[in-house]
Amino acid sequence: MIQQAVVLLIVCISIFYVGRYLWNSLKEIWQAKKGCGGGCANCAFAPLGDKPNRKSAAKPTNIISLTPIDRK
Repeated sequence: MIQQAVVLLIVCISIFYVGRYLWNSLKEIWQAKKGCGGGCANCAFAPLGDKPNRKSAAKPTNIISLTPIDRK
């Protein structure tokens, strides 16, 4: 009897957790489709391309070439 109650409690908690996760995900999708207007490039509905606040990284100069070495 106690084991069944514990299992039922665990199942109820997991259903609540998954339901809350799905609800929050759907709510974020609905809000993102409306358009947040923040210029953020982190959501799935953001336009592709360069991120507006990202600085371009300098090319590293100490890279070893991966071309094959000819041994004679």
